Amino acid sequence: MASFCYPSEGRFNTAARGAYYAVDSLETALREWVFHTGEVWQEFGVTNDYSAIVRCYTGHTAEPLVDLRKQPQFMHDTNYAPGQKTAADLLNADEYGILYSSVRNPGAEAVALLRPSATTPVIQAGHYVVQWDGERFTQYAHVEDYNPL
Repeated sequence: MASFCYPSEGRFNTAARGAYYAVDSLETALREWVFHTGEVWQEFGVTNDYSAIVRCYTGHTAEPLVDLRKQPQFMHDTNYAPGQKTAADLLNADEYGILYSSVRNPGAEAVALLRPSATTPVIQAGHYVVQWDGERFTQYAHVEDYNPL
């Protein structure tokens, strides 16, 4: 998937080196997505009410991951420098990815995969509408049925 190519920085990726992020539940996925997308929408000055449709994919890790869940230096809300350096070192050491604790949903788990082969093929699992109130995302709904026009 293109997630290895997006030119933005994250907890374990840089603009020059991507990662594939996944989490343990729909709730965690939505919390992570609305946080990061909300920052972008705020930067672009989106102040009107809007909605967006997002897709959920499901799959499984296919390779062993380095467990960083109990290391607080990777849990900072916005300082990604320690994680970016660690991910670069792990990639150079031929590791497949990282298991860590979700910052946006405490108690949940997340992964940052450093190589495409670290995941099984993913399948589409559902569509969700998320509502933006001009400042933040406030609610979501599962889109269940599509009908022909």
